[in-house]
Amino acid sequence: MPVVDTGSLHFCNVQYCNCPGSEDSHLQLTMAGLFPAMTKAPRMAFTFQVLDDFIRDNVECGTSTMNYYSKLQRVTSSAFPHLVLNRYREFLRVLRMWRLLKLLKWQGFHQQSPDPQAGGLVLFCPACPQPGINVLDQDIYLSETFVMDSNFKAKHMLPKNAAEEVWLMDGNGFMVTSAPYKEYLTRTSKNLAHQLEENRYLSLPSGLQIQPSIGLWHVHGHQTKCFTRYAPNFILGASWVDSEIMETLWSSLNIISPSAWGMATAHFQELLDFQMIWMHIVGIETEVQGCQAVISNNPR
Repeated sequence: MPVVDTGSLHFCNVQYCNCPGSEDSHLQLTMAGLFPAMTKAPRMAFTFQVLDDFIRDNVECGTSTMNYYSKLQRVTSSAFPHLVLNRYREFLRVLRMWRLLKLLKWQGFHQQSPDPQAGGLVLFCPACPQPGINVLDQDIYLSETFVMDSNFKAKHMLPKNAAEEVWLMDGNGFMVTSAPYKEYLTRTSKNLAHQLEENRYLSLPSGLQIQPSIGLWHVHGHQTKCFTRYAPNFILGASWVDSEIMETLWSSLNIISPSAWGMATAHFQELLDFQMIWMHIVGIETEVQGCQAVISNNPR
């Protein structure tokens, strides 16, 4: 059986246990640290180490799956890499399942757990206002900000066979398909309140008034007349807020976005979800380390 590891692609003799009550072949492989490319009569496997190694390369360096597998072929045979077995498609499929399994593990899901609900694979953010958890209900301001923005580096090619795509975690993370919102997304921001009233999926809180504005960082890049019309400086009652929240969220995706241009829509969504959750974990670890440093310097 060909086994792909971080060092190279190996050919290993595999003998399964046939004792009464023994696990199926694909489960025996996983217990040995090997992820089979298929569950029925496995004929190839990837080590857990190579899957984790690719994820680190992908989220930190933006390495694409094709380039990473080409590197493995080169490591296996530097003189004749083209003669090494091409299992790129199997690698893609296994990586999608591996990401999902890691997210389920991080959130404590197991075989007996119910399926994750919408947003169930997203880590809890202690810094975000959570009514009834870290803020009192009476402390919630009766105002909201709707931000419409996009990351122009996160380009995506149109899928060739959209109807045949398989979704593993649509809506369980940060990302969700645009199908329910196409009615809204195909329109402009004009008459926003009227459009939201007609939309089946979006609604406005009672008594909320919409005041169009453009953040001060962005408004200077628009036409000159936009400054007096939409700058918060000239809006009665407007407060100074950080209107560039979307940019701070999108920036963490800039490294990984080029490696996802040619992916299927479902795979593209899963990759962005994993990257945002990964960056969230890194942020939490940094905050914890900072708190530990403060505590060690100030024992009181």
